[in-house]
Amino acid sequence: MPPLPVFPRSVSRRRLTIGAALLALECGTPREQPLTACIPPGAAAVGFADLARLRATPLYARLPVPDALREANEALAVYDGKDWAIAARGDFRHPPAGATAIGPRIVAMGAPELVRAMGAFPRGGQELLAHEPAGAPAWLTMRGSVGLPLTGNFANLNRLLRQAEYISIAARPGAQIELDAAAFCTTPERAQHLEENIRALASLARVEVSVTRDGSTVHARAAVPVDRLEPLK
Repeated sequence: MPPLPVFPRSVSRRRLTIGAALLALECGTPREQPLTACIPPGAAAVGFADLARLRATPLYARLPVPDALREANEALAVYDGKDWAIAARGDFRHPPAGATAIGPRIVAMGAPELVRAMGAFPRGGQELLAHEPAGAPAWLTMRGSVGLPLTGNFANLNRLLRQAEYISIAARPGAQIELDAAAFCTTPERAQHLEENIRALASLARVEVSVTRDGSTVHARAAVPVDRLEPLK
């Protein structure tokens, strides 16, 4: 039998390195999870903010992010119809006061049950993420059947939101805050009714809103001055 070939040590090490990488993939070595993986099943609303991108913009001060998480790079809020919790990714040496570490560089704070659920990275809320606005530095997706804890002029929105099955809202900062909303209704008739109500509410609020309808989906776009955008609570 011919002798077994002897490979140079460098080749052996290279093969060993490649083999270890393949083995790690096969064994499911934990990787950094996206924040959206924290969404628990049954979530009613999800909001996301790229804080690193927004920090130098006027929209940053209007975001409902707790002070303890303000230095994070990104944050994701989950509402279950009753309670809120927020997960944030950043270079935390220690979890901020009131926050719990739930993953590498990820902390969460809020309702304890929601924090525990988010820490399991259950990858829920896929129906909400299906309506996620692409490329927006801040966005919200929600079920229309859920009333958000809004105050002031925002409280009137809940009456409109219930006419849709899902709603998505994207916010883009500039000289003004550009808001782009889409409401997904179950029928074209419901969409028409919602379109009419949005036009009426915009007229009463003296806000210029561009409203269009495509079948059972209503789109609304508006540029809102920063001083007219009430901070979310």
